Amino acid sequence: MFQIDIDESDRGCVIIAAANIEEFLERMLQAIVEGSPVSKKKSRAMFDTTGPFGNFSAKYLMLAAFGYLSKETFDDLEKLRKLRNMFAHTAKTVKFEDPEVYQVIVSMRCFKSANKQMNKHLGLPLDSMPNIELDMTDNEAQYKGLVKRVKSDFAIGMSMLANYIIEDIEQRLSKQQD
Repeated sequence: MFQIDIDESDRGCVIIAAANIEEFLERMLQAIVEGSPVSKKKSRAMFDTTGPFGNFSAKYLMLAAFGYLSKETFDDLEKLRKLRNMFAHTAKTVKFEDPEVYQVIVSMRCFKSANKQMNKHLGLPLDSMPNIELDMTDNEAQYKGLVKRVKSDFAIGMSMLANYIIEDIEQRLSKQQD
């Protein structure tokens, strides 16, 4: 679907992931709007920065409000927005191993699914999580490869999130046809 370079900074990884998901949500909304009586001109205006679909949260809130997203997918999108804001709205360095950031990431369904797939591939217990201990230094976490592992699971999780969005929308559309 899309790629996130795990050699990118943590900030870059999260911001690029959020931008990719936002663009994906916009394409999904545009496909839904295309089937409506709204003119192309008015449809384009809806996606302008001042329109009702002008920002990340507006896009997923609208899809959720009209029943196109499951609660789990909605929750992951809320957490992605929170992560993006943690990284984008501060001048200080924010990292995946920061306790607040790490807790948000590991609470995401899409991250848990990606982590489970990676554990299966690596022959590890399926429910084990990369353990960045709160008292571990940045260098210790990097040395143990935990930051790369969290970042790679996060990147895979973002592709899974896009798949969840598709599945949710397809499920809603199939219900409409019944």
